[in-house]
Amino acid sequence: METNENIISPAEFMRSLAGFCGTENYYELEATKYLKLLLTDGCKYVMEAANAGWLFDEIRYNQPRHEIKDLSLQVWIL
Repeated sequence: METNENIISPAEFMRSLAGFCGTENYYELEATKYLKLLLTDGCKYVMEAANAGWLFDEIRYNQPRHEIKDLSLQVWIL
């Protein structure tokens, strides 16, 4: 059985999240042919550290919904 040296504990993950306030960088994530989402440093950290690409796929696929398609800023509470 292979082990992943990069696995962190849930407690360490939560401690790391507490360090994000604002952002220094934005990262483009293509949502549709005509729309790109901008992710903050914290979002990128969650996507990579928690292997949560699937979560951002869900957010991306929901962009055409009429409730959110014209919002310039989205806050997703999980």
